[in-house]
Amino acid sequence: MISLIHAKDPFGMVVVLANLLCDENGIEKDFSRLQRAIATTIENPALLVHVTDIPGKRYYFRAIHWHYTVLIGVHEEHGVWTVKECCENPSGRHMFGIYKRGTQLV
Repeated sequence: MISLIHAKDPFGMVVVLANLLCDENGIEKDFSRLQRAIATTIENPALLVHVTDIPGKRYYFRAIHWHYTVLIGVHEEHGVWTVKECCENPSGRHMFGIYKRGTQLV
């Protein structure tokens, strides 16, 4: 039996979580150990950016511990929002690249 793991963001959108995600370099990795951190980031983000140059793309960012942050990239496909990217401790340059391409919602 396959279990469907999801989280609801502050705007009530349901986001489906996957075990295999891409890191900031586009390399697919197993992030199943981070499911709780990913769900927490989506449900209570410190920063939520809607990317304006690519339709159906958002980024959620949150500090999990003092020195540990998570950036989650989600994409909308056929009306379903799915986690596609996960970046642990993203650099300031990486965050700036996302921030300047979008609109901050939270």
